[in-house]
Amino acid sequence: MRQQSDRKRQVFICYRRDDSAYAATAIHDKLKQELTDGEVFFDVQSIPPGKNFRTYLEDAVARCDVLLVIIGTGWLDARFEEGPNIAQRRLDDPDDFVRIEIASALERGIPVIPVLVGGAKMPPHSSLPPALGGLADLQAVEVRSGRDFVRHVEDLAGATRKVWAQIEDAVTSMPGKIFICYAFADASIANAIAQIVRAIGLVPLQDLTDLHAGDSWQARVQRLIEEADLFMLLWSSNMAHSRFAEAEWRHALSLGREHFIRPVYYEEPLPPPPRELAHIHFARMTGFHSFEVSSDESGPLPGQQPKRS
Repeated sequence: MRQQSDRKRQVFICYRRDDSAYAATAIHDKLKQELTDGEVFFDVQSIPPGKNFRTYLEDAVARCDVLLVIIGTGWLDARFEEGPNIAQRRLDDPDDFVRIEIASALERGIPVIPVLVGGAKMPPHSSLPPALGGLADLQAVEVRSGRDFVRHVEDLAGATRKVWAQIEDAVTSMPGKIFICYAFADASIANAIAQIVRAIGLVPLQDLTDLHAGDSWQARVQRLIEEADLFMLLWSSNMAHSRFAEAEWRHALSLGREHFIRPVYYEEPLPPPPRELAHIHFARMTGFHSFEVSSDESGPLPGQQPKRS
């Protein structure tokens, strides 16, 4: 499994200055005291001089782990007071920074926590532009001024820490290494899967690419399988004739790990699996029809076991 990250978690505070600048500043200052193991991003204090404001904010949203949306009583109906868009509601402007920040977080799946200040209520779906519709479905946290302020911000810090913990659990529970078991005739598809696995930050393990000169094929492959966090079985009609692949999935099965073997298939209908694997769900892959199935009859590379069948 993946190791816990040492990177500091980041909180991005999204607010409208005309609506809640004072409350946002107070929340920012108190959160910095509470979340000493994280970073609280606040546009006024954090943007370096000379930086493009919009680009910097979009990049900051992309890097953050939690977005706090400060909503005051004037947040929903704030309007332009001058210029070509005078009297237009700001949230209806695609270039409105608050809208861009929230939409960017929602699109990226970044956790968003609405923070209600000054007695504000959560805006309903019907009052929001489509890009922000998801905001109305989120549970809000209320922060009141006066003697309740400190307690409410502490509650907000607790909610933020809970989200951080959920993120960390999700990251550390992801498989770090995936062993790809396949028949040699399906090598082009297996290589395409390996590229996807690398692209999402995981490590693919393959017998023909992870064996080295002088390795004992059987012992080395078994070690790779045991080292993996997940065993992906690329099932196909070719697998029925591959004794090397069969040796691999039988070894994976012998380890007795729950949810370790994840069979996938690309042919339709599903080629009949052996009875030993009949209790495991086989997931259908799509988008691999354009890959040419290899029929290369060339010999092995130096240091490799003779070609799989």
